[in-house]
Amino acid sequence: MGRKRNVYTDNFKIDAVKEALHNGADRAEAAIKYNIAQSTLSEWIAMFPDGKILTDGQKALEEKIAALEKQQETMLMELGRKQPEIDLLKKTGFYRLTLEVSNSKVSRQKRSKAYD
Repeated sequence: MGRKRNVYTDNFKIDAVKEALHNGADRAEAAIKYNIAQSTLSEWIAMFPDGKILTDGQKALEEKIAALEKQQETMLMELGRKQPEIDLLKKTGFYRLTLEVSNSKVSRQKRSKAYD
């Protein structure tokens, strides 16, 4: 019969690493306190500076960042496709005319409300 392998949460790993590194305890004491092998703790310590051990909140943030970066890339690509059209409208003056018409409608609406 094989031995059952323990699975530790990322938060547990981080706590053990912090205990071993920051609280003045040596690795042996931290390993005993958390009931893990010193070699396991040493592996976790080696992983910790590289950011390989992430809490659930950190993982969620990483996923959200990846999704936002993908969305940004899609929007930039869309803007790139629209840019020639925008430039043409600016050159023809249509863009400026549209803004002037929009602004005059807004100012007329403001004036009419002022007299109500």
